[in-house]
Amino acid sequence: MKKIHIGIIFGGQSPEHSISIISALNIINGLDKNQFEISIFAISKNNKWINQSASQKIVNGLKNSTVNDFSYVISPKKDSDIMKQAEIKKQLNNLDLVFPCIHGSYGEDGRLQEYLESNNIKFIGNNSKVSELCYDKSLTKNKLADLSIKQAEFAIYQIDKIKDSQEEITRRFSAPFFIKPSRGGSSIGVHKVNSFDEIVFHLDELKLIDKTIIIEEEIIGQEIECSIIGNKEPMIAKLGEIINNNGFYDFENKYENNTAEILIPANITEKISKQVSDIALQTYKEFQLRGLARIDFFYRKKTNEIFLNEINTMPGFTNNSLFPKAWSESGIELNALIKKIVNYAGDNS
Repeated sequence: MKKIHIGIIFGGQSPEHSISIISALNIINGLDKNQFEISIFAISKNNKWINQSASQKIVNGLKNSTVNDFSYVISPKKDSDIMKQAEIKKQLNNLDLVFPCIHGSYGEDGRLQEYLESNNIKFIGNNSKVSELCYDKSLTKNKLADLSIKQAEFAIYQIDKIKDSQEEITRRFSAPFFIKPSRGGSSIGVHKVNSFDEIVFHLDELKLIDKTIIIEEEIIGQEIECSIIGNKEPMIAKLGEIINNNGFYDFENKYENNTAEILIPANITEKISKQVSDIALQTYKEFQLRGLARIDFFYRKKTNEIFLNEINTMPGFTNNSLFPKAWSESGIELNALIKKIVNYAGDNS
């Protein structure tokens, strides 16, 4: 049987650069080498595509180090390692399909997908429009509101005008509350604050990520994550719960400190689990998600309310990531999971 020629694209310019690398390594390790021919495409922090030979050397070198090294940054060793546009297109057109394993900007914001679409290159996961819709939290939240799907109280502000809105923000949001960039992932740039002065303190950092920020009420409750695969008839894994004793689930607690506990299945009743799953499936279909996604919720037991938090169109595949763990606990190990996701790229079921 002819092997499927798959290209793994990873790295990129976003703050989630290192997460992408580790996800890609796990995906490469999870691919059945008897069924797949693998080509590697590393992208540097300044968005330069590295040729396959140099990319393979990067992967080989990382395999000999810790797979959870979040300090590694892809950088070309010499100018000849960098591919020109014509060579990139030629190499990609030799593939059967692409796994765009880039988190954050360029990977999840729809730009890479748009590039692949414009060159008629088949790829795994969500299309460019859906990726952009889910990556930009302001767009996501407005669509959820249109669908009457419950979420935390929120407001959207342009950073350069936010100082004019101090009175409104102080009136609408009781401390503590959260601020976050509209476009971003892995909780990068997300802060729990107690006053408008604290918002101002973080503005310089937030400006580097996006020009728009979301202010959101704090929901005290359980963090529930729903892992989904499929197209028109999606499947849901056992729900996972994030138990974090060091404040909220920020980048450091997700990846670096490894202090958060992942509980699968989540410690909620069967009734609430079904309600969360139903909302997740509704959202998956309404947003026209395809292939894979992770949809995150808060459950406030005191008031018995479920709040949709965010949609991730390219969930992490690191050793700390809930997505592969949830599927493993549901009886689908990594190699079988990846094979299913690959198959979804070729059908509409």
